[in-house]
Amino acid sequence: LAAVWAGGHFVPLPIDLLTDGSAAAAPHMLAMLQDVQVVFCSPQHVETLEKLTASSLHPPKLLPIDDAELMGAEPARLCMANDGSYDGTATVAVDRCGEAMAAHHRFCTFHTSGTTGSPKAVHSTHAEFAAFATAAAAPYRLSADSRIFVATSHVFDPSAGMEFAAWAAGAAVCLAPWQQTLQHLREYVELTGATHACSTPSVWALYALDGATSATVPGTVLLGGEPMPVELIRAWLNLGVTLVNTYGTTEATVYQFAYVLPPAIASLPDADIQQHALCLGEPFDGISVDVVSSSDASTLEATAGELVLSGLQVGGPDRWNGTSDRFYTGDLVRRTATGGLAF
Repeated sequence: LAAVWAGGHFVPLPIDLLTDGSAAAAPHMLAMLQDVQVVFCSPQHVETLEKLTASSLHPPKLLPIDDAELMGAEPARLCMANDGSYDGTATVAVDRCGEAMAAHHRFCTFHTSGTTGSPKAVHSTHAEFAAFATAAAAPYRLSADSRIFVATSHVFDPSAGMEFAAWAAGAAVCLAPWQQTLQHLREYVELTGATHACSTPSVWALYALDGATSATVPGTVLLGGEPMPVELIRAWLNLGVTLVNTYGTTEATVYQFAYVLPPAIASLPDADIQQHALCLGEPFDGISVDVVSSSDASTLEATAGELVLSGLQVGGPDRWNGTSDRFYTGDLVRRTATGGLAF
């Protein structure tokens, strides 16, 4: 938020790569730092980052932030009222780098490995990210009364995506440290009083369901990034949860489709539930969709082909160094009997 307010853009970095001892960590991080001018980090990472970037032609400036020092320096200035609102004693002086950012200015950069295993930078503009954030409220059923727990690592685009989508709807964002979230997912969701949760199915499978009731779980759970297991679908639908299968590609800004799984499918055979788990649902407002047949049509069903997207949220050829206003996702989809799309 501070970077955007000051006229810059933000680039989430997997700082844990530097502490896991992986041989690939250094070149991976260096590739991500190529376009970065300033790195905010914890004090314990400064020395490692200095060594990593010492040979860079334009090493980034390192600005360590000590959370404990910040929170302990002037506690009176951070005082909150009993209703959760700030008491107004804090004052902030902001020196912005210019007027409001133009729609085509960069908003954020997320990295995806694609098919190569190397970091690939995907830049989003203010216009593209705003289009996603404002379009997401309807399919995700967000309102000003919503509290969404974002159970995804900060280096994946759904993290910032769901945070800004919540703020655009006037909702509250609920966060917890990532490693602790993996260990105490249910505890944190309950502590924050979340009405919504966003995660991948593999992370959400860590939620301990023993003793859970419809009164103790979020009313809406959004899962994306990988297929939903049948067991997970049945368990959460039986709790009365609105389960949303969401699909998207980073190059087209976070997510582009959402499908609400019908509650009645919980009693169907596994094979039938699996078919629903593959449904993409409806495209977000402003997303145009096409299905382009493969050049080798004999290997595909007549109703199948590559998913192609366009629209303000998707962006244009400058975004992915292409020549078309349409983004070819590389994902194969098929038309269903009801006219929808299935992965």
